[in-house]
This record gives sequence, C-alpha cells and structure tokens, in this order.
Amino acid sequence: MDVEFFLGGRASESLTCECFCPDDAVLFWESRLTGLTVEELRTQGEPRVAAPMANDGYQKFALSDRLCVALAAAGQDRLHGIAAEWADLEAQDGDPDSITAETAVEILEGVAALARKRRRIHCRWG
Repeated sequence: MDVEFFLGGRASESLTCECFCPDDAVLFWESRLTGLTVEELRTQGEPRVAAPMANDGYQKFALSDRLCVALAAAGQDRLHGIAAEWADLEAQDGDPDSITAETAVEILEGVAALARKRRRIHCRWG
C-alpha cells in the first residue's frame, strides 16, 4: 500500500511511505496528541474524505486542522513517544511487514515537518 502525505494548495512537498493504514494512523496520532478518543474522532467524521476511492484504487483525505496544529507544536520527545506506541500497536496485528519503531519516528517526524510549513495536509493512499 502506497501512502503519500502532501501539502494542500500549490506546494509540492510530500512524504511517501508504505505498509500501514494511514486513516487509522492519523486517528491514533490525533487521539494521543489531543486527548480525544478514536471513537470521538470517528463520530466527528475524521479523517475527512477529500476524494473517495476511485478506479485507480486511491483515496484521498485531509488531516484535521486540530491534528496539524498539534503535530506542528509537538516536540521531538512527544513525537517519538507516540511513534513508539503506534509501532507497538501495529506489531500487535501480527503482520510481519508492520512498521518498525524507527520507521514510525521517520513518518511522524516527516508529517510534523509538513504541518510546520502549512496547516493543510492531505493524504493519498491505495
């Protein structure tokens, strides 16, 4: 599964990765950063679908403004802690290709760096 996080608007900067479900990941990240539960976030309609799955097999959604602000403000220790929790959660699924803690840190730091540049981030995956 290919995953790309990218800035909204005309900016072309992006982060490409693979081997995880980004819609579940952003809910986990937002839950840990904001204190809201994953269920509360789902009830609020997160993550917001920007383009449903198409014939090309890709779907696009937008990260919430609340998550982008929280990612932009989070320090390295906080991001590393959330990344470790996320990697542990992924490993519990028993998938031998689940992300490592090191990869989780790289992804979360990369998305946080995008959030510091612009508060509108989209994700395309399929």
